[in-house]
Amino acid sequence: MNGSPVGERSLILAIDFGTQSVRSLAYDRGGRCRAKHQLPISNYQHPESGWTEHDVEGSGPC
Repeated sequence: MNGSPVGERSLILAIDFGTQSVRSLAYDRGGRCRAKHQLPISNYQHPESGWTEHDVEGSGPC
């Protein structure tokens, strides 16, 4: 941290566990996106029309 106060280097992490992928974005205090990553989800099922289910255990490391 090079002696910087924690508040100056804080990030906000947003996680979106969507229908076909998991996305994460890290924003700084000014609202700028500093990092992002996306992983596809392939192990989802549609048990009924309009429904989607995921096996969270089988989604891999996020």
